[in-house]
Amino acid sequence: MENPYIKARYKTLHNFSWVKFSIFLLIPLFLFVGITYFMLQRDISIERTLIEERSRNHLEVLSKIITINFETIISDLLFLSSHYKLHDTLPKDIREITQEYQLFSQKKKIYDQIRFLNLKGVELIRINNKNKEPEIVAKKRLQDKSNRYYFKETIALEDNKIFVSPFDLNVEHGEVEQPIKPVIRFATPVYSSEGRKIGVFVLNYLGEKLLDELRAASVNRRGDIMLLNTEGYWLLGPKPEANWGFMFPERLNHTVANHFPQAWAAISNKESGQIITNNGMFI
Repeated sequence: MENPYIKARYKTLHNFSWVKFSIFLLIPLFLFVGITYFMLQRDISIERTLIEERSRNHLEVLSKIITINFETIISDLLFLSSHYKLHDTLPKDIREITQEYQLFSQKKKIYDQIRFLNLKGVELIRINNKNKEPEIVAKKRLQDKSNRYYFKETIALEDNKIFVSPFDLNVEHGEVEQPIKPVIRFATPVYSSEGRKIGVFVLNYLGEKLLDELRAASVNRRGDIMLLNTEGYWLLGPKPEANWGFMFPERLNHTVANHFPQAWAAISNKESGQIITNNGMFI
């Protein structure tokens, strides 16, 4: 006859053995999971740190590219605007100096227009970069730019002060030029050798050169490079059709604020920094 005590004792020992066996399995399993999680989090942290460091270094490179371009343009602007012939012989020898500016444009290849405007904002000299061949614009084709913001801003400046326009698209006769031509206008007031203000000198820098340099420096880099204006419109972004939204009525909603509101809230309030959102890390 089966002894119920022995049977109960066996069940207890059997169950206890399974408990010990389960604990024996679970403890290392939990340790393995914990260690794996810790190592994974550590790897993620290291990877994030590397991404941040590389991205910051990349941004410094891009910033330096912009700085070097601007320094070159400003140097050209001050040199051309201080040309002694412009001060002392205009308009007597205007043809000679215009030819010199044409040659300068041909050698530099980075300016869409080189212009001198008189005190009333009327162009007296204009060199157009037409199909990469600078041409002297005939007198009958010179325009009145007195209502353009860059003339109004510059004519009010003192000697050796420089106006830099927003980065936008060239506009001719009230319409965006096609194909689009990104430009930045650098301008300075011109003074005669006697100290009289006689007009404004303007260089229209071909901004596509700068954009090309930024793209070239970003090849094989992780993530997207974005160049924005202060209103959050893309000048250079991952989707070309969204660029220059402020210049076209149908693109006015293409802003970082609309597409990435959480990121824009941080970007627009800080000189530098980073934020991680559902759309990724922004640096």
